[in-house]
Amino acid sequence: MDNKDRKIEFVINNLKQQDEQTRRDRAVCWMEIKPEELIPNEHFAPVSAECNKLYRDSHYHGCILLAQALAEEYARFLCRKNPPLKVHQKSFETNISIISKKKLISNESIKALKKAYEDRHPYHHLDPSIKKNCVELQKLAKEKVLSIHMVEREIFARIVNRGGITPIHPQYWDIKNGKIEGFLQCEP
Repeated sequence: MDNKDRKIEFVINNLKQQDEQTRRDRAVCWMEIKPEELIPNEHFAPVSAECNKLYRDSHYHGCILLAQALAEEYARFLCRKNPPLKVHQKSFETNISIISKKKLISNESIKALKKAYEDRHPYHHLDPSIKKNCVELQKLAKEKVLSIHMVEREIFARIVNRGGITPIHPQYWDIKNGKIEGFLQCEP
């Protein structure tokens, strides 16, 4: 075994040890957030799944940033999917105002979008004021990811009947020949 192979084995062993030491904590984190299992297979679907995994694995800064990006995109998405609204390129605040006036989602989900987006600029620009304490970061990341889940549960709500799925808001799903294209995120 050459030096490069020894280094690779060393890294593999460290990764195994870290996995064993953190497995229970990661399982607990996953159970705390219980992500929406099925969302439309849109460009944001893998980002939503990654946001959940970042929280599970205690990568709180990344989780916060992705939750904020998802909040911003969901506001644009709601405007884009409800014609004749063409304002989706405007600011988050403008899109939220439109969503609120048109009553596209509940007031609770509007509050959740705002909560997830809150303090976006300090985190996006790595302002020195952002939280550094791990406990505070975990709490903030959990609040933001749960806010995103609340919005996802409302806008991507569906009824399961006779082995089929019927979206409550079909305009948010890509439906072709009576079938929806979804993104499953059930893996912890």
